[in-house]
Amino acid sequence: MARGHRPVAFAVLDQAGRTRRLKRLARLALAEYDVPATTLTLLPNGWNTNFRVDHDHVLRLRTTTPEFAEAETTWLTALAADTTLGVPVPVPTRTGEHVTTATTPDVPGRRTCVLYRWVEGRFHGKSLSATDVRKVGEFTAHLQRHGKTMPPLARNRVDTLPDHTAQLAADLHSPEAGVLFERAITRITTTLADLGNAAHGLIHADLHQENFLFHRGEVRAIDFDDCGYGHHLYDLAATISELDDPTLRAPLLEGYRAVSPLEHEEALDDLILLRRLQLTTWIVQERHVPQFRGTWAATLDRTVALLR
Repeated sequence: MARGHRPVAFAVLDQAGRTRRLKRLARLALAEYDVPATTLTLLPNGWNTNFRVDHDHVLRLRTTTPEFAEAETTWLTALAADTTLGVPVPVPTRTGEHVTTATTPDVPGRRTCVLYRWVEGRFHGKSLSATDVRKVGEFTAHLQRHGKTMPPLARNRVDTLPDHTAQLAADLHSPEAGVLFERAITRITTTLADLGNAAHGLIHADLHQENFLFHRGEVRAIDFDDCGYGHHLYDLAATISELDDPTLRAPLLEGYRAVSPLEHEEALDDLILLRRLQLTTWIVQERHVPQFRGTWAATLDRTVALLR
């Protein structure tokens, strides 16, 4: 690099440019672990940056606080110790910490880093069957049961919307969109108020088809980054909202009922709507990020059409 040349700002880099810089940061973080790291391979489709480290580990880089990440690793460590559920197991650093941080001059801010053991399995995608989702329902109920045993963690409510959600839709789409969003939010707010704190606790909150996989017929779950406190129904809403086949809803709920009672099932559709509004709002808010620059407007269009 020529003397005096300023590097391109991270915010305007494409995905490949960001990855190159983050890989250098990942190497710094991995120096804190007693784990060989010959090859780092970027894993696709994640919001956070995830590198597969050789064959046995995954390093996740995030912009969240260490305390926020520590809450997740606390639950995952307890799940590994208390249950046989297939989840990512955090790997401690040489000093015994489950969370470390790293910075480099060409990446803004501090990145919070966690190393996990690799979770073997495969995603079933279009081949997802009724038997598969029945097992996902059972798995979800077992996760929630364990969540009830955990002490309070530094995590927030997950079944909420930003206060400016309707205004954002109005500003970036149309006044009609703002009205439609406001009407839907009023309906959801009433439903949540009626639910109160019934069947509420620590949940995964993002158990969609790209976050559960299968190994030798058993379900395993990954990506607990969004875990937090919410109604147990919200976990099921997150799963149902992204199922390609609507007929899979019934076996999912059957599997759940085999482990835990399904309370207030009549509220499920409103929580599915909540999930749709949350994802739309999140994508619109992050529209400057490379993966959303070309798609956020179409996502907003589809949600407005759904609400009409």
